[in-house]
Amino acid sequence: MANDANHASIASRGPTYTYTVNQGTYNVCLKTRLANCFSELCKEITIDLVGIEDLVENDNLIEVYPNHTTGQFIVSVKNATDVVVKVGDILGNVLDVNVIDNLNGTYGVDMSAVADGVYFVQVKNGNSYTTKRITVSK
Repeated sequence: MANDANHASIASRGPTYTYTVNQGTYNVCLKTRLANCFSELCKEITIDLVGIEDLVENDNLIEVYPNHTTGQFIVSVKNATDVVVKVGDILGNVLDVNVIDNLNGTYGVDMSAVADGVYFVQVKNGNSYTTKRITVSK
């Protein structure tokens, strides 16, 4: 039992590191070791900062309704041009949800397969963006 408690204590540690990097592709590795056990996971990531500094936050960009939803809702975008709609969870993970462009500035979003909870709808429209909270309750 003492060994299990030790593992739980070690597993709960979450070191974070912040690096200042330039745009480009990097090989990022996470290496862990516990006693004689060693693990390494590497992934190639690309940092592309083009256009990020040009985005402007605009809270009046969208309407999300109905909010509380059982899973399906509408995102209405004012002056829609080059729109990207993403939905994320509270941890910042982007969810794989169905977003349908109704071709009139409205987008149907189907989250009926996700668990109840609070999520975030992020919309980029041209050089503007906004994020709204949506509550799913079935």
